[in-house]
Amino acid sequence: MNSDAIVTNLPLDNFYDYMAVRLDRSKTEGKTYTFNLIFPDIDEKISLYLVNDVLHNRPGVLADNPNATITMNKSVMNDILTKS
Repeated sequence: MNSDAIVTNLPLDNFYDYMAVRLDRSKTEGKTYTFNLIFPDIDEKISLYLVNDVLHNRPGVLADNPNATITMNKSVMNDILTKS
């Protein structure tokens, strides 16, 4: 299985855990952000919190007052991730 297939088939909460590990902490120092992501085609939502240089995720929960809310089909996110 190639890396594109692995990324596009990961459950969302695992994918965001992977993103948290890959985060460049030198670029996030002192920043705090909250994002909501909504995927209507797979009926999933997740909130992401960047706090103290750590990315946290909460599957199934939308944050109050996020910096941004992004709604897209998971297939669109897969295209972005794989640069299709």
